[in-house]
Amino acid sequence: MVPVLVETPGSSFVAPGFNFDSPPVRRFVLRVCRALLHKETKLGFVECKIRDWSVNPKPDVREIFQVAPSRVVSDEFAYAVIYHREEDVSAWLLNFYQSLEFFVIMEIAWD
Repeated sequence: MVPVLVETPGSSFVAPGFNFDSPPVRRFVLRVCRALLHKETKLGFVECKIRDWSVNPKPDVREIFQVAPSRVVSDEFAYAVIYHREEDVSAWLLNFYQSLEFFVIMEIAWD
């Protein structure tokens, strides 16, 4: 947890907030993307790493996923992915609880 400034129309105050930009969250996001890559490709373990990521991306970032089919796993989790086997980069949009989203760019070593 980290202190976060919360601003309301009438006041502002400091409250505890979760730090998403942390090594444990980054490792979690990497594991989720690796598992989903396996589910999508059926190739087993494929070496990959996170090139870039953000939490709750802006609408212009989300627009790239308008052409990608969404996959709803449960009420708590859905995702969209854009990848091509010939490309070493993939883009992921992970959605948890219909509110928390992670935009992830992965580097993939297909061979």
